[in-house]
Amino acid sequence: MSISPHRRLAPPANLLALDRADDVLHLASALMLLGVALTADRRPRARTRTGVVAA
Repeated sequence: MSISPHRRLAPPANLLALDRADDVLHLASALMLLGVALTADRRPRARTRTGVVAA
């Protein structure tokens, strides 16, 4: 019983689909998450005596 050429197992690198498009998407998502983290890390605005956020 032989394995047909279409049923061969791919090497691990091919299963992970490590290519340039994947690298670009990972970099873009990392930069987006970094931007969100940096903007969320700012100090809160000063509050007035009534507890309402000052504009």
